[in-house]
This record gives sequence, C-alpha cells and structure tokens, in this order.
Amino acid sequence: MKIFIIAIILFISSFHSNAVHVELDIYGLAYHLLGEGYDEAPRKLDENAAWVFNPGAGITVDFRNAIDTNGIAPIAVVGHFQDCDDQSFFFGGGGGRYRYRINPNLLFDINVALVFSYAQDWSDGAFNTVYMPLANIGFSQLFYSRWWSYRLTYATENSGISATSGGDLLFMNLAVQL
Repeated sequence: MKIFIIAIILFISSFHSNAVHVELDIYGLAYHLLGEGYDEAPRKLDENAAWVFNPGAGITVDFRNAIDTNGIAPIAVVGHFQDCDDQSFFFGGGGGRYRYRINPNLLFDINVALVFSYAQDWSDGAFNTVYMPLANIGFSQLFYSRWWSYRLTYATENSGISATSGGDLLFMNLAVQL
C-alpha cells in the first residue's frame, strides 16, 4: 500500500513541471473536540485521552511556480501515522491550497483535499478503505532559509473508519520545505 500511495504522488507530480515546493510533514498531536477520546489509547497524554500522541510522517507537494506566490495552486499529499489505538493509517490524495503572503517571512495557507485512506480497524484488525475530506489551515515562517509550517487539520466524526468514530478531531503537525 505504501508503494501505491507513493506511486500516486509521483504520477500526479509528473503532469506539472512547476512542482518546486515539497514539504516533509511530521505528525504528532491529536485533540478530541469532545474533551475525551479513546480511554485505552496507548499514547494518551491526559486521563480523558482528549490529547493523544499520533506519530507519523508524510509528503506534501505544492505545484506553484514560487513558494511565496499568493493565490490558489494544486497540491498532492501522502502520509502515514499511528492512530489513537496505535493502528496504521495511510492516506494519499490531492486538492488545492490557497496561500497568502502576510509579509516577506510569513505565509498563511488554507488547504483542502480529498484523500484515499487505508486504515486498520480497531475491532478486527482488518484494513479498510474510504475517501475522506481533508481541511487545514497553516502558517509558514522563513527560518534558516527554509519555510517551516504549523498546520491545524480538522477530521470529521464517522468518516467511515474506526479511527474517526469517536468524535471530531484536530490534528497538529509541523512541516519543513525540502
């Protein structure tokens, strides 16, 4: 499955010769908006499991001509993380990014995408597939000649897999320009 998702990203990127912006995404923190989550979460950070550490990594490709150009551009995303029950969650897909340059060293992004998800079910361990919406906002700061980003991603409840069945989630991640 990992090879399949990587192949999708490479295939999408081959159609656009201006793909100059590639980011390494580091996933890690999830917050359950109900104030409580899966109480048996192995990496819960509080007694209600509202905060959970979900390690993972991914790649985002932005197909704009220059990194700090204002406007809309297509994006491709692929990634993997361990969900609240420590089960694997893979995803890959595409969408769009609106970017606004606040000042020469600060960018604001709104990203929306449709991703194909491949996740392990909590109850039986079987892998299931589902298409899911992805939406996040982010800020990028120029630091040591690279753009470093902080993103806040919203995941809807009951998106078709057990990893999202407990309630709406916010995922926080960092990204760095490669």
